[in-house]
Amino acid sequence: MAQPTYVRSNSESTFRDGASSVKDESELHYAGLRRKKLCALIACLALMSIITIFLFVINLMIIRTLQMDQHGMRFLKFHSVWNTKTKEKEKVVQFSGTEIDLGEVVTLTGKVTGQLESDMDIQGSRVILQGGEIGSRLTLQETGCRIEGASNFQVISSRTGRPLFAAHQPLVSIDWRIKKLSAQKIVTNKIRSPVDESLSISVDNVSIRGNEAIRLEGNKINFSSPNSLGFNTSTDGSLHLHGRISIGNPQREFPLSQSPALSASVDAYRVCICSGGKSRLFIVPGNKPCMATFDIC
Repeated sequence: MAQPTYVRSNSESTFRDGASSVKDESELHYAGLRRKKLCALIACLALMSIITIFLFVINLMIIRTLQMDQHGMRFLKFHSVWNTKTKEKEKVVQFSGTEIDLGEVVTLTGKVTGQLESDMDIQGSRVILQGGEIGSRLTLQETGCRIEGASNFQVISSRTGRPLFAAHQPLVSIDWRIKKLSAQKIVTNKIRSPVDESLSISVDNVSIRGNEAIRLEGNKINFSSPNSLGFNTSTDGSLHLHGRISIGNPQREFPLSQSPALSASVDAYRVCICSGGKSRLFIVPGNKPCMATFDIC
């Protein structure tokens, strides 16, 4: 009879007893998440789902109320337009409301334009237009208009791009379709009309004043008044008249007397002015002093 053979193993035997198997089954019940933690996770996920749905509904309401689309909203649009002058695309922000209240507007290009067929009206108790921090500044307020930090000022036509007015050459041209201008007061250094047209000033009471002098030039200058016509002399107490002079309805042309010593010919005349309260012009013979009767002066 053969003898049995025994094999010794360094590890424990693969066969386990009943106590160890019961222990393993009890540990299986503790694997994974516990029941309380699972309920908390489900509640948290449900709450997050409710919040997500609520925010989604709010966003839909905002989009519908503001009428938002891919270009912006109802009164605020964002566009990219092609500039034919610079040959580049420019980003444009369009405000389409009838009245827009903006405290401060900063533009990178320095351009604020309105629609082609409507006027852009900027209102405010104090409007400031400034180009950069150290650039020129235009202040509009009730007391007046002030320009600061500008070496030149130009008004450019939006259609032709040509300057309508420039400070270094202050010439304001009136369109030929405008036949009449009405104003209570005009402050300027020169008013002129085309060579082939007349300049007519018709008012109830007109006063023309100059800080230093008044100079009138023309092919023909006619002053007419139904009541009175007054001329104030210059600082040296004289009126300088150059050319042919006609006084009264029957035109009488005469040369100016160049003789202060009263030695001119009797064919010439002297133009005199009353020095009293009545500022009237009258003529005397060239060799006579400026003496008038009481009826004239």
